[in-house]
Amino acid sequence: MSKHTPGPWHLMGSSIRFREVDAAGNVREGLVCCLESERRLAANRDANARLIAAAPELLEELKSVVHAFDVGDQLRGTDVSRIKRAIAKATEQA
Repeated sequence: MSKHTPGPWHLMGSSIRFREVDAAGNVREGLVCCLESERRLAANRDANARLIAAAPELLEELKSVVHAFDVGDQLRGTDVSRIKRAIAKATEQA
């Protein structure tokens, strides 16, 4: 299985982009995907774009929840806040 482009990803119009800065300060930017821009699909496109842009954060938060359950930890307020932010980014609440 191939790896995905590391997040965070950002919504820019109808495209999802990434931006990485390494320890030396070098910047790498690029396109993750571009969504269909046909007018009749605009509502779905926008919702899909939000979900796709939030995918890396959602994945990381799900991993943290699973880890907490695996080791018997309870989720802390900061964990729940990060989860809520990831969900908000994926929905119209962002």
